[in-house]
Amino acid sequence: MAAVMTDRAAGPTAEAEVDAHRYRGAGDAFAEAAGVLNAVHGRLLDLVILTLADGHHVGPGLHTPGQYVAWKTGMAKATANRLVRIAKRVDELPCLTAALRAGEISLDQADAVAQLCPARYDRSATQLAKVATVGQLRTALAGYRDRPAREDRAREHGVSIRRDDHGATVVARMGNDEADLFEQALDAMREDLYRQRRIDAEAAGAGDEPEPPTGAEALVAMAETALTAGEAAHPGSDRYLVSYHLHAGPDGHLSLTDDRGRRVDDADRRRILCDCAGEAVFHSADGTPLSVGRKTRTVGRKLRRAILFRHRHRCAVPGCDRSRGLDIHHIVHWEDGGSTDTANLVALCRWHHKAHHLGLLDIHGDADLPPGTPGALVIAEPEGPPILSAQPPVPPRRVRGPVTTATVHWLHREFDARTGRPHRRRYRPPVAHTPSGERLRRRDVHLQADLPDPPLRT
Repeated sequence: MAAVMTDRAAGPTAEAEVDAHRYRGAGDAFAEAAGVLNAVHGRLLDLVILTLADGHHVGPGLHTPGQYVAWKTGMAKATANRLVRIAKRVDELPCLTAALRAGEISLDQADAVAQLCPARYDRSATQLAKVATVGQLRTALAGYRDRPAREDRAREHGVSIRRDDHGATVVARMGNDEADLFEQALDAMREDLYRQRRIDAEAAGAGDEPEPPTGAEALVAMAETALTAGEAAHPGSDRYLVSYHLHAGPDGHLSLTDDRGRRVDDADRRRILCDCAGEAVFHSADGTPLSVGRKTRTVGRKLRRAILFRHRHRCAVPGCDRSRGLDIHHIVHWEDGGSTDTANLVALCRWHHKAHHLGLLDIHGDADLPPGTPGALVIAEPEGPPILSAQPPVPPRRVRGPVTTATVHWLHREFDARTGRPHRRRYRPPVAHTPSGERLRRRDVHLQADLPDPPLRT
């Protein structure tokens, strides 16, 4: 009886030991996989450093290095911007970049240090990154960040709108005095809305007190009031427009001049005439204006909405995600007799539109045809291949281990074999440092500034 009880007691212990081995094996596998990923990001970091040094990211339609990296790698722009931020500080943070190349820290950990840590704390912050999570790093290093200069703070001002399935988030960055003005206007609009609701409730005979308006409702009301007030104060005003004059030059060709008689060059003239509003002015023989015709647009509003909807309110150049200030471009130029219909119109951002008219982009084809069909829209560099939306990565030459049969049963056997016998191989992959997971308070972190190297004795 005692022997049976002993066997029963040994069973759960053996199973627990197997589970512990599997747990340790899974942890080691995570560290190895993360180390390989970190080292790959270190390799990409070196390529970004070379790109910034050699200027490979400078080209037609390329606005930022992050856009170039995202185009070449297929990664998200946010990830590409992290690599660019670290690459710009490679000379200031040698310990950090070395740890990323060795696979010891992740790209997100390195980016947190590159964003917040001054150069004098490079070594100490890198050691902290090996044992802290990204959130802990941001909390601990926030107090070490140098205050930006006044001009840097001015460049950070702006408004961004992020949309998701539940609505939109509006984030505004401004000075403290501007924030006070904005808050005062928001409170005043909230009071006006609440007063109007009370008047409406009393007129309807409702006895309940109306609900106070939210800040979002007050913000929308501010926008509506600004638009309505601007139109009421200046009905039909063109104060936001720049006027040009199109006429025949001395040589008989079209010429475009501004209000002061300054001639616009040919490339800008063709770009402006693609998408503009015009009025015909009739002159007498001596040049005296006699009458002004009706205002007409090169591309009407309904046609513009159709073109923007077709291109999803984005620039048609692959890799460009600009959605503001889009121009409607005539593929066959308007002054060359190009028709104003959907097949001959394409949405371009102002940068790419200007690049095309300067001869840096070649645009041809029927915009109504599906992409990839013969005769469809093609955008390419002059005498170059078509620009693709993303460059496909080169597939690996050799894949270690089964790929299609990576089941839980196979993983269990792999972890059991790894923990039960020495794992021999010629190449030892990099292993990432795993954060401890302990609570980290900002007051418990004290970074030490790096000491300068002693002078060499001669």
